[in-house]
Amino acid sequence: MASAQRLPPRVLPAIHVVEGGTVDTVSQNRDGSQDLGLMQINTRWLPVLARHTRHDEVTVRQALRRCCKTRASISPWRERSCGWI
Repeated sequence: MASAQRLPPRVLPAIHVVEGGTVDTVSQNRDGSQDLGLMQINTRWLPVLARHTRHDEVTVRQALRRCCKTRASISPWRERSCGWI
């Protein structure tokens, strides 16, 4: 997955170690948002990800919670789009 995203191989495992999510994890944040699934993608990203993937926010939310491949591919995209990596 990291090579498909043109990232160093250790980036995705490092993100997972820091975020600490599991399949179907929903973590409530103090600001009312939630972190979803394995990579703990924040729900504030749902509108952006829905536009990017051309799916509705409900579908994106379900994919982030349940599908490991989806979460692993979204996380590096998010990191790059923010200029974090």
